Amino acid sequence: MESAWRNALAAQLAFRGAVLDVSGSTRRLSGEFSRLAASTPGIAGRASGLFVRYVDHGVQQLRWLDAELAATTRLANAASEVKDPDMQLALLRLAGPRLEAAMLGSLLLAVWLDFLHLTDVALKQQFYSVERLFVDLDRV
Repeated sequence: MESAWRNALAAQLAFRGAVLDVSGSTRRLSGEFSRLAASTPGIAGRASGLFVRYVDHGVQQLRWLDAELAATTRLANAASEVKDPDMQLALLRLAGPRLEAAMLGSLLLAVWLDFLHLTDVALKQQFYSVERLFVDLDRV
């Protein structure tokens, strides 16, 4: 019984650490999306805000990630309140796919943010025409 408690505690700590990592990533992503939305010489200001919809799409995905993290946290909290270590592990297993989805989602969103940063710089420095950049970004 002692090893079951130890395993449940180790799983709980690892799970919470992963949740903290993903929530830290989403906070950083949120700050970057806000900065891009306010970039008047770049995405927000050029072409009458034509590219702002791409930032808005990222913000919508970020909301989904936050909802998944909230659901994951609720399941982890419920697991910590259960007395039976096997039930704790079962609840963490239920929360696992949501956490995985949030982890992969944050990676994909970080890549999307990189594309948006590239777009922002291309608009600020006028490397591309607005029309060509719009068509190229629409392919992504």
